[in-house]
Amino acid sequence: MSRWIWLISGILLGADWLRRSLRTAFGMAKLADVTSPEWDRLPRPEGPQPTVAVIVPARNEGATINRCLRSLIAQDYPNLQTLAVDDRSTDATGSIMDEVETESPGKLRVLHISELPPGWLGKTHAMWRGASETQSDWILFTDGDVIFREDALRRTLAYGESTLTDHLVVFPTLIMNGFGERMMLGFFGIASSLLLRPWRVKDRDAPVVEERHRGVRICTERRERGGSGVVASLIRRFRSGDDRRHGVEVEDPAQRKLRE
Repeated sequence: MSRWIWLISGILLGADWLRRSLRTAFGMAKLADVTSPEWDRLPRPEGPQPTVAVIVPARNEGATINRCLRSLIAQDYPNLQTLAVDDRSTDATGSIMDEVETESPGKLRVLHISELPPGWLGKTHAMWRGASETQSDWILFTDGDVIFREDALRRTLAYGESTLTDHLVVFPTLIMNGFGERMMLGFFGIASSLLLRPWRVKDRDAPVVEERHRGVRICTERRERGGSGVVASLIRRFRSGDDRRHGVEVEDPAQRKLRE
């Protein structure tokens, strides 16, 4: 009897995982692909193009920050400002940033942070400091180990402008070395897709847990404090009262409690 119970339980469990996997496969296929030919254009068909500021907070990213910044400098989008924020690094991150800035005048600004004010998290503070230095239409927060294709920003902005998006999270192509890394990252990628269901990001009735991948810790209000656990998050800058309203809508409750 117990053998049949185990068999039926295994079949039911396997059927449930198959259902979830199929739902994930079909759901992920619904996500926009900014590498497709339709987005190989400028964001706006005519008139002035939107400005975008890329904020790169980095702490002890000396092994990767050089390639990251040079890939941003090489972007083919014209209205671009790149700001690298050295967040109290103890390695060569800051000096590498300064070197790239010197070699690329007018294309990169470097901001050095030596102290963390009370009540702040490190990366959150670095992002806020960077955002407070810009007045662009869009802000892109990204990590110091991300390498951008030369048309990445132009294509992403084209999608964001055409769909009237206010907050866009970009999924990267992971660079994996070795079988172990491929196995672990592959597992986490599948598990996170099953849990977060990113294809439901446009569904306002979706449970909050299914929308956390949107980077809800980011707060676009320049006087508020935001943060992000994602590698590339593009946000349309709001103005005056809209700024604060949007900031309240996307701010994570835990982050709000920390600030208070």
